[in-house]
Amino acid sequence: MKRRYNLCSYLVCFVFFVVPWNGYCPPQDSAEAGRVAIFKDDIPPSGASASPDYLARLLESAAFSTTCLNSEQLADARSLSREQFDVLVLPYGASFPVRAADNFRKFLREGGKFFSTGGYAFDNLLERTANGWQPPAPPPLPESEHVAWHCEVPAAELRGKGRLTFSGFLKAADVAGPGMAYFAVYQFAADGSIVQWIDFAKVTGTRDWEKFSHQFDVSPNTARVDFQAGLYRCSGSAWFDDVQLADQEGRPLLTDGFEGEFNPDAKATNQWWRSDARFCVVQSETRHSGQRALQARLNFRLPLIERLNTRHGQPADGLEVASTQLGVFDADYRLQRVASARAASHQSVIRSNLSVTNGPLEGWAAAGVTGFDTARWIPLINGHDRYGRLRGAVGAMLRHSAGTYAGSSWAFFGVTNRNLFAESEPGMGRAFVDTIHSLARDTYLTSLVSELSCYRQGESVKLLADVFNGGRRSRNVRLTVRI
Repeated sequence: MKRRYNLCSYLVCFVFFVVPWNGYCPPQDSAEAGRVAIFKDDIPPSGASASPDYLARLLESAAFSTTCLNSEQLADARSLSREQFDVLVLPYGASFPVRAADNFRKFLREGGKFFSTGGYAFDNLLERTANGWQPPAPPPLPESEHVAWHCEVPAAELRGKGRLTFSGFLKAADVAGPGMAYFAVYQFAADGSIVQWIDFAKVTGTRDWEKFSHQFDVSPNTARVDFQAGLYRCSGSAWFDDVQLADQEGRPLLTDGFEGEFNPDAKATNQWWRSDARFCVVQSETRHSGQRALQARLNFRLPLIERLNTRHGQPADGLEVASTQLGVFDADYRLQRVASARAASHQSVIRSNLSVTNGPLEGWAAAGVTGFDTARWIPLINGHDRYGRLRGAVGAMLRHSAGTYAGSSWAFFGVTNRNLFAESEPGMGRAFVDTIHSLARDTYLTSLVSELSCYRQGESVKLLADVFNGGRRSRNVRLTVRI
């Protein structure tokens, strides 16, 4: 739940009843502790995995309720849901069971939180098979991506006729996908190579009968002209009727309303034939005129490849990803030359005196995708080189107050060469518990801005604060702003 509050004052110090701001916020009493699910299975880890049992003991000592879930339970909404758990802990680095992806996204959309450690989260999707854990099998290819009606005419019959016009009526129903329903003119040389081509009608969606036409000249080296009507890389149905080829004077050279009987599987010249009898028929239910028309149908869909994080997408001007992909880490942002790490400043999740001095630390910087003001990225622990220069976040948090995963917060650590949350790291153990506390509470500011860009000396200043509560309970909290 997001609420906006107004704050007015002439003073340099503002106090308002909203939320704690800077500085470490110690965990509240045990009544504030939540319910945590911990992924525990024999899935091969990728990176530096942590011990689910040790993490469970840390949380239980802080009054959390913990439950270990295996891969099958992660995929089952009866076992993993927001109603049952506040936070899911993922201790196996990049490894994640692919069959749990849908339910995991559902858990996050409902306001669930997650904590991951040990590598580039969700980058090593695996499925359990009879031969052990394996990368998911590639999805099956579509049965067909292109079906068409053809009418081939020898170019010699068309020369000397001037500029030609090919026209026809097209109707479409539920045509969707990357392709379209179309009319086309292809010119082929004697060796079968394409001389010229054009798809001059490109129809998607549902459209009533509409006439399309295209004028063209027969190229000197064209041996045959192939007139086409079909569907390409899409799903849906299309109908074609009253097609005509006319010369420069408008005299018809080829006219067909498909009223007479013909063999649609005979690839003869000056006659329409089909590329696939399963998807192309001559029918009488839908037509523009007369009693019959051609129909083509196709059920093409691009194979769905599971992409849980944002490493992969559709290349364009940028990398286009779906809103359901989880924007954690960046494939181009590695942790390099990190000699030590310490608590980031201006965060209120973990203790400010935390440090990890025995580097190096390698893996992935904990970058995150914030979208268009839908999330806040908060570095928790920063890595530094031997000169003290910042090398990237070792661990960070993304808090989503809007968008697909509104109400869900994520904490993620990308170090792959050592287990940061081992029993030999008590400071990191405390940081783990503090982070889970913060995820379970999930109450924070999404923005704090002044109403105007500038003010005169002595003029009252009005601040606008957006406060978000993604936790289970309503809370009375306080905000202090110091200038």
